[in-house]
Amino acid sequence: MNSSPKARWFDGTPFPGPVPSRAGAALVLVMMVLSLGVVLSFALLQAQTAHMFLQRNANHLDRARQLALSGVSAALQQMRNPQWAGVDTGFQRTVGTGQSFHVSYTAGDDQLTPGDADYWLWPYRVTVTVTGRSEDPSNPQIASEHTIRLVVQLVPEQLAPVPAAWTTSLQYALFQRYRSGKQNAVVEVPCQIQGRSRFQKKLKYMNSYPLPDQAAQRLAADWHLIYQAQQGEYRTFTDEVELPLNKQSGRTLQALQALGVPVTDKAKNSSEDWPLKQAIFSYQLYPGGPVFQAEQLSASLQDTVLEPDPTTNPLGLYYRMGSVELGEDVQIHGTVLTYTFWNGSLRLNGTNILIEPVSMLPLQGENKPVQLPAVILLQHLEVEEDCSAEIRGAVYVSDRLRVYKDSQADISLQIQGPVSMERLDIQARDEWDQGAQWWDATWQEFQQSGDPLFALWLLQNKGLDSTPQIVLSGPSDQVRYHWPDARYPIYVHPSEEEGLQWDLVRWEETGP
Repeated sequence: MNSSPKARWFDGTPFPGPVPSRAGAALVLVMMVLSLGVVLSFALLQAQTAHMFLQRNANHLDRARQLALSGVSAALQQMRNPQWAGVDTGFQRTVGTGQSFHVSYTAGDDQLTPGDADYWLWPYRVTVTVTGRSEDPSNPQIASEHTIRLVVQLVPEQLAPVPAAWTTSLQYALFQRYRSGKQNAVVEVPCQIQGRSRFQKKLKYMNSYPLPDQAAQRLAADWHLIYQAQQGEYRTFTDEVELPLNKQSGRTLQALQALGVPVTDKAKNSSEDWPLKQAIFSYQLYPGGPVFQAEQLSASLQDTVLEPDPTTNPLGLYYRMGSVELGEDVQIHGTVLTYTFWNGSLRLNGTNILIEPVSMLPLQGENKPVQLPAVILLQHLEVEEDCSAEIRGAVYVSDRLRVYKDSQADISLQIQGPVSMERLDIQARDEWDQGAQWWDATWQEFQQSGDPLFALWLLQNKGLDSTPQIVLSGPSDQVRYHWPDARYPIYVHPSEEEGLQWDLVRWEETGP
């Protein structure tokens, strides 16, 4: 038989072993196919396992988000509860094995920063952070979390209670509170009270200058005629004056009637008074909100601008346990409070002085900002000579409001808000403070002049200008004035059953 050809290498050299048979090659091919099948099966098994893990993780992620959504609902329900614990608190709830959510409340909104137009809204906002967590029951180390972060803003519905007499006082530009003893009010011209006035006892009006009674009446009547002719408003009182008629002098009553304003008989009323219950060193804007600290003032200020800080003192409450003097170029955006009755005065003793309270959020359904008084003083408000000051808000003086004697050119006091005090002393203007002999001669000279208006004649011939430089313009119908009480936040729950209301400002979600 012919022997099988020898296998050779590519270069022709015989191969040392026998050539494999076809059966052996087939076996090798089968083994390769089987190995490939095992590999493919293993790969398929791995793919199925990975898909199973991915599906399980997706389920955990979805479940974590659903838990976070449940937490949001619970968090907002708590904020609507009158018993809400407030900011810097939180709670956690478990809703099943390995299923839970955690809630935390933080004051403010970290996206509001100084320079932002809405930065003043920081104290009315709360950041609510809710994290839902879903764990694998068989392996708690395997878990998914989803976080929802929302910012809400207070919707004020109710202010804290205020004294009844405070509410009454807001009907007047000038309101004299009742106190036993002498409470005489001195109002000397030129000055102006634009709105209703309430006096508890004797009003001394146009009494400082020794004008003849007829001259005083004629001057008041001329101011009324000028007003009717729409040529200017020089009247001291522009609206109703309420006071006990039996306490008044004939000169005062005749001069008031000559102004052409209603004069109403109203007896003194001991209930028309209210005190500041206690000093306000800290305060809240709403129940559960952050507690802010009032800032202490130095005894004397000049070349100073004080602004509220939304994160620490949003209402700009500035206090002193004693008296404060404001000198040149002082601007205060907030409320000035002085404590201690025997030494709690505010002295305005410079030019370019401005005090203006902070405007807070209006109540729901209104567009009037809420304001505290611009000043709350437990003794006097003293307006010194050569003073130029403006107060754009309510004024509460526990004892006396006094404007010192000065010239027309050197005094300017503008109060744009309701004023309440127990004693009033608006003193004479230097140009007008002439002796009895001078006034008698002046009155006779006018009568002989034939001029129709005494007020204009005084300006043209004696340089006595009737233009008021001391003006109390009364309450604004564009502001809701509020009396503070250290026992309550500014805004309160609308009822014992209803909590605070909130608007959603922003919603953010983050997952793994």
